[in-house]
Parts: sequence; C-alpha cells; structure tokens
Amino acid sequence: MTRHIPIVVGVGDVVNRSKKVEDAIEPLELILKAIRNAVEDTGLSGSAASQLQSQIDSLDIVKTWVSNLTPSKIFSRQLLMSR
Repeated sequence: MTRHIPIVVGVGDVVNRSKKVEDAIEPLELILKAIRNAVEDTGLSGSAASQLQSQIDSLDIVKTWVSNLTPSKIFSRQLLMSR
C-alpha cells in the first residue's frame, strides 16, 4: 500500500482591515485570494505553479460563515478558471 503524507508547500493569508462597507470583500473571495497567495508562496514558475494548483486534492476550511454554496465546488471551479 502506498502511503501518502500531506505536506505544506506554500502558505497564504489575506486580511481586510478596512471598516468601510465599500471595501468589503466576500468571504469566498478572501479564501480564493489566500489560496492564490499560497500557490505564489511556493516560488514555482508559472507553468509549475499551474500544475501544482491543478493537483490540489484537499482544502480544509473552518466554517466561519454561513452559505448555501458548497465551497469545495466553488473553489475547484475558480481555481481551474484562474489557470
């Protein structure tokens, strides 16, 4: 049996400290920006970063907001579209 060990190859964080309504960013967009920052943090070239991004098989998200949307499906679509 092949053992798969998860590793961290990049980290990303986004903070919107503005209190202005017009600066509000949807939680989903904040998460997508953090994912993009994590991919960029790997230091990989454009094509290698795209390949890594296409091979993401797990996103673990702490539920901090309420939505009828399924985040994993939305993220998958958004990440594929940004390649």
